[in-house]
Amino acid sequence: MVPFSQSYHEIVSGFNELHQAQYGFIDPSRAHVVEAVEVEAIGAGEAVEDSTMGEAGGGRTLDSIERLATVTSHMAGGWHENTAVVDRNIMLPGDTLDGPCIIREDTATTVVEPGWQAVLSDRAHLILTRVVPLPSRVAVGTDVVRGPTFCPALSTPELTHTLLCWSRRIR
Repeated sequence: MVPFSQSYHEIVSGFNELHQAQYGFIDPSRAHVVEAVEVEAIGAGEAVEDSTMGEAGGGRTLDSIERLATVTSHMAGGWHENTAVVDRNIMLPGDTLDGPCIIREDTATTVVEPGWQAVLSDRAHLILTRVVPLPSRVAVGTDVVRGPTFCPALSTPELTHTLLCWSRRIR
């Protein structure tokens, strides 16, 4: 990477030095082209208060929460009739929605696939967790089984989603 400079000649000189060091030559007959530019801005910000929504009072599921619509969806390789579409703005802490469902909000749409669960925390975080393990799969032409392994060391209350680690196991 060539650092920005006020002078075009300094930028070209820096590029030539890096090119010479990496490839061992410079071709003076070729023009220089800026292929990519990366800009970083750093500024001060205000502290963000992660306030709570108050006591839980939700505890509702897809059977008891109001739906915006019911649609047919394609998720996880298959069609699912009666997929609930729920407005996140009406969710309360403790509401638990099992996939398949779709959660609509002002700035995003969250698709909760089959085998996953969405829970609204008391801090208005939507926490997605895999509740049904993926089936093990065998790589073609081998006896190597690939499947998910949960990593409890990485699962902390501060995380807003469940981390999955992939491991390879010999059957």
